[in-house]
Amino acid sequence: MFFKIKNILDSLMTFCLESTIIKPEKKADIRNVIVMLHGYGGDSKDISMLSMNWKRHMPNTAFICPN
Repeated sequence: MFFKIKNILDSLMTFCLESTIIKPEKKADIRNVIVMLHGYGGDSKDISMLSMNWKRHMPNTAFICPN
């Protein structure tokens, strides 16, 4: 039983979502990360457009938009 649960956990830990990542301009140090989640029918490209306006006011912030 333990082996079966461990295999399930191992497969969950290696799962990775495709994401759009918007990094700060001018190679600024990243001090904050905002994860932006889209709604039903959207994708990471839709929600990442919001970050373009926000990053002007948050220069040390990276935005992650999982798909």
